[in-house]
Order: sequence, then structure tokens, then C-alpha cells
Amino acid sequence: MAFSGEFVVPREIAPRLSMPAVVEAVPGRQAEVVAPMRGTLRAADGSAWVQPGMKVTAGQVLAAITPLAGLEDIAQLEADLRAAEARLALARSELERVRVLVRDGVVSERRLREAQAEHDTALGAHEAAVTRFREARGTTPQGGTSLSLRAPLDGVVVASHGVPGQVAEPGASIARVLDDRRVWVRVHVPAQDLALLESPQDLRIRRPGERAWTTPADSNLVFRGLELDQGALPLVFEVDNDTDPTSRLSLGLPLIASLATGARQTLLTVPEAVVLDDDGMAVVIVQHGGESFERRLVRLGTRATGRVAVLDGLEEGERVIVEGAYAVLLAGRETGEIGHGHAH
Repeated sequence: MAFSGEFVVPREIAPRLSMPAVVEAVPGRQAEVVAPMRGTLRAADGSAWVQPGMKVTAGQVLAAITPLAGLEDIAQLEADLRAAEARLALARSELERVRVLVRDGVVSERRLREAQAEHDTALGAHEAAVTRFREARGTTPQGGTSLSLRAPLDGVVVASHGVPGQVAEPGASIARVLDDRRVWVRVHVPAQDLALLESPQDLRIRRPGERAWTTPADSNLVFRGLELDQGALPLVFEVDNDTDPTSRLSLGLPLIASLATGARQTLLTVPEAVVLDDDGMAVVIVQHGGESFERRLVRLGTRATGRVAVLDGLEEGERVIVEGAYAVLLAGRETGEIGHGHAH
């Protein structure tokens, strides 16, 4: 009979809640490369047409466009630049205001991070508008001169549109670039559990269909929702997505998230798979050596991310069967060779 076990030792465990979650892009870490004017598309010099999966750096030429019109496009680009300047000025003013409020203890650090994110996004949009305007002014009057379409940030091309020779209209998407080195994990907390998560901590995640829980690297709570959405409040964590390529999170990936709801305690714990339901009683199979087993009643406590605390019924250093426990229980019933023990 094939089986495996583990020794019972004290481990830290805390009460936890498990909830659905989803992976999202961090605002400001994805951008569209668009046609700034009506024109004919062509591939970047010496390169093939931009393709999904390409790694790019900020400023890298992804494609080019030859303008088919003149002054009206310049006017629109100038209007776009003025709008970007106004947005940046407003974001800069709001960031300074929030810094003062945070220093005085009026608002939280979260509000400062939101203001900083808006400022950085506005700054990027302004720099892109300046580049488009300056390049257009330098190329459009001569006619036939191509305007370079550049990646606005470091990342990976996740979508590509159009083909060389196609006429693109102003605002048409040419490519989408994503920087997923950091992502958001949006956790949906049911309304009835909000009181248990006043201070969310120790985020762990599990992919659908998997049993193993992982702790994301460099996890920070960046946003706590203010309104319920379908009976749940969102908690948004920003996590590192670049440390371990084998566990990279894709945008839109559904997850199960787990958050601690209380203080850690050091208790004897076992994997949840160890505990069997034997006619309504929680039991484990203790291995005494070789193929000598004992059915032991246990009293259980806190459950968390695949483990459960054992309050009574086991002693430190005892070995419990993890894989094959149910088969051992059934075999013992048939032969009468399995011992019986009781929780204290």
C-alpha cells in the first residue's frame, strides 16, 4: 500500500478568510500606441511589423506613419498638447495639496499614492503629446516624410493592429504595450466579512485547480474600495510579478486569495488532507512504525491555507499519514488491525 506522512511539529497559524480575486494591470503600466494623424502605416526601418510578444523599451520605434494631411492635423495635435498640459498642471497641484494633508495627518498615505499615480500618468501623457506635436511640426509640411510611432514605456507588446500600407485614421490603435512587472490583485471581500478585515494582511493566493498557496513578493495594499460591488468590497494589492518567471500572473487570471483575520499562534498543525470524516468524527491515522497504524480522534482549531490546528489528540513528533490515509482506514476496518485512540 502506497502512503506518505509527515511529523507533527508546532507551526505558526492564524485565522484566515478565502475570497475570489482577479489579476489586473497597474494604472500607468499599459498604453496604446495610436496614429496621431491620418496616414499610411509602414514597419519601422529594418524591422518587421510589430507583433504581440515583442519586448520593447520606452522610446523604441514600433512603426511609422506617412501623413496624408497637413495643417488640420497639426491643429489637433496642438489642442491635444494643451489638454495634456492642463491635466498635468491639475495633477501636479493636487499632488502638492495631498502631500501637505498627509504631512498634517488629515488624509492617509493611500490618498498620496493615488495622487502620485495620477501625476505620473498625466506626465507620461504630456510627454507623449509633446513628442507627437514636435515630430509632426517637423515632418508634415514636407509631405511624404514619416513620423515614428514609439513605445511609451518599457514592456511587452500584447496587441498589434493594422498592416503596412494600410491607411490609419487619427486615434486608431496600432499597438498596446504592457509593463506587467508589477500587477494588481483585486480581492472581492463579501460584505458580511468586512468587520474581520479592518487591517488586511499576509496576502496569499492560489490558482484555480491548484492546491498550493503562494505568498506574492512585495505585496502592498494600495486601495480599499468605498462602495460595494455586487455585495462585495474590493481590496486592491499591488504585487511584484517579475521575481519568479515560473509563477507569473496573467492579466484577467481568476485567483483565490486568503487574508489573515487575527493574530498568529504557534500550534500543532497538520495538512487538511490528513483529517478524515469517520462517521461524523474527525480522525487522523498515526503511524507508529513500519505498517503499524492507529486511528486517532482529534479536536481541531483554526484552518488556514490548507492546514488546520490540532488542539487535542496528537503529540509533537508523532507521524501522521498524509497520502493514503483513507485507504489505511478502510483496510484497518476490514482486518481489525488498526488501533483506536481518543482526543483528550
